[in-house]
Amino acid sequence: METNRFTQNELLDQAILKLEAQQNHQLMVLKNQANETLQSINPLQVLKQSFSEVKNSPEMKRTLFQAAISFAGGLITKKILIGNTNSTFKNLLGYAIQFGMTKFIAKEVDTTPS
Repeated sequence: METNRFTQNELLDQAILKLEAQQNHQLMVLKNQANETLQSINPLQVLKQSFSEVKNSPEMKRTLFQAAISFAGGLITKKILIGNTNSTFKNLLGYAIQFGMTKFIAKEVDTTPS
């Protein structure tokens, strides 16, 4: 009877050690996953990934180029027609002209064949 109890205690000790090892492994996996998750939502990492997507996507490059051309065209038009002024009315008129010209250029750039 004493031998049987000794064997049961050894089996129980082995089972406990096995479960502790499994728990340690699961804890390590959980920590690694938490670290990967934190890295994936890191703002710097998100920016890097976004720039990488832009760099590798011809359509995204084209869209950004079109937006830059449209905005620059609107801004230049505003500066040419209105210039620098302290008048609130002229500033509002300038922003309206800039907005309209930006929309016009964006539409024209979008309709031109690639």
